[in-house]
Amino acid sequence: SSLMPSALSLCGIIKTLLKKLNYYRFNWEPLVIGVFSFLILVLTLSAIGLTWDEPFYIIYPLKYFEWFKSPHLSTITSFFPNEAHPPFGKYITGGGVFLFSSFLSPLTSARLGIIFISSLFISFVFLITKEFYGREAAYFSSISLLFLPRFFGHMHLAELDIPLSFFFFLSTYAFYRGLHSKKWSIAFGILQGLTISIKSSGAFLFPSLLIWALVFRKKEAWRNFVASLISPLIFFLLWPRMWVNPVLHFKEFFLHQIIRIHIPLYYLGEVYKKGMSVPWHYPLVMIFFTLPFFLLIFSIFGIGLFSKKRKEDSVFLFPLLFFLFMVSLPKAPKYDGVRLFLPIFPFFCFYAGKAFLFIKEIYLGKKYYFLYFFLIPSILSLFLIQPFYLSYYNILAGGLKGAERKGMELTYWGDSINKKVFKWINKNSSYHSKISFYPAGFYQVKFYSYFGFLRKDLKGEDTISKDSEYVVLQMREGLFNKKCRELIKSGNEVFLSKKSGIPLVRVYKVRK
Repeated sequence: SSLMPSALSLCGIIKTLLKKLNYYRFNWEPLVIGVFSFLILVLTLSAIGLTWDEPFYIIYPLKYFEWFKSPHLSTITSFFPNEAHPPFGKYITGGGVFLFSSFLSPLTSARLGIIFISSLFISFVFLITKEFYGREAAYFSSISLLFLPRFFGHMHLAELDIPLSFFFFLSTYAFYRGLHSKKWSIAFGILQGLTISIKSSGAFLFPSLLIWALVFRKKEAWRNFVASLISPLIFFLLWPRMWVNPVLHFKEFFLHQIIRIHIPLYYLGEVYKKGMSVPWHYPLVMIFFTLPFFLLIFSIFGIGLFSKKRKEDSVFLFPLLFFLFMVSLPKAPKYDGVRLFLPIFPFFCFYAGKAFLFIKEIYLGKKYYFLYFFLIPSILSLFLIQPFYLSYYNILAGGLKGAERKGMELTYWGDSINKKVFKWINKNSSYHSKISFYPAGFYQVKFYSYFGFLRKDLKGEDTISKDSEYVVLQMREGLFNKKCRELIKSGNEVFLSKKSGIPLVRVYKVRK
């Protein structure tokens, strides 16, 4: 009985603390969500193979930082070469290398920079959705985005598409807030400048918001458009290459955007030799095949809802539709799964929150917790497809097996050539032998040795060579040549890396 007052006192303290936490919810909830997202991403990082583009986003920022150590106008072009993409996204991957490479590998360090941005992203999706649709819907939207399989995969990688998605979405929100605030208008101009300083497709934001302002006759949007004059200045300041001979160098950048490398694609059972000749409906089909089914339903329902109380949330719809329209144009490049239109996925999650709120208010009331069960299939499918997140297909596609039957690209960026594959190669290869990786990028294969994935005495090649002992074949059928098909038909297959019974990597012995 003597313990009773102490127990009651402790309960009182806990109750007071919980009330205080509840009072400061705005501060701690996004923090907890961000930390949780960071931990989940870090814990699932190691099993993902090196992707095609990641070496570039490690090499280039290292060059940039060398110039920043002793900057001089005469040496800018030596350290900032002619590239297809501006450098801001590479500053983020390079920042990870700069901060963490003293005790982690350069690849893990670069990826940590993106994981940090991804964690911030999930927190901001929570805050923004909460502002529009309430706390409960915000949990639904942010968790939907975190566990969106293909997006989840990209959040682990040292690449540009997650930073682009983050600033694209954040810029849209700043535009909305800028309708009523000068400070937010300036923030919009800065954020839009950062967006276009990552990839050229960031420029899709401005016309989409201009169309929205014209359709809804939003005269108050003029201040945002004036503030957007800051954006080209940000672009210029962040890219030292533009500081010398800016006309020539901007012309080079522009030519990169209109003259693209033709990357073949395997789509609905047909190989399109030129990525720009792929049918217009490819992005739409990929959305329907790669968004988890219930998230797709909630998103479409949310987009279709119109509410006079929340009509300004339509500002988030126009960037989604305009981006989708641009990547669906006949001459727009279409390849690499959903990567080239990844920035539209957070908008789907945002509108899923709107559907959540509608169902909660109209039908469920206090029993809304039931709606969170619709997140379980996404989380479960993420668990089942791991670590091949970029190979995810939903129930509408029939999963990975159904995607194979429908003639879809099963893997494309090299992430399926992971530690499991290298463990087998390193264990079974003869001393000083050659290993062919195909299809693979030149730098990607070089970095297999640099990062220690490939045994030191082995030599990796990015072509199928006759004097190689093994050929490691990534099942990216769009890039298959005659040799690949001959190997699949009659080659000496010695190792398979599969998921759901579907081969993603095949290893063939070609020399005794």
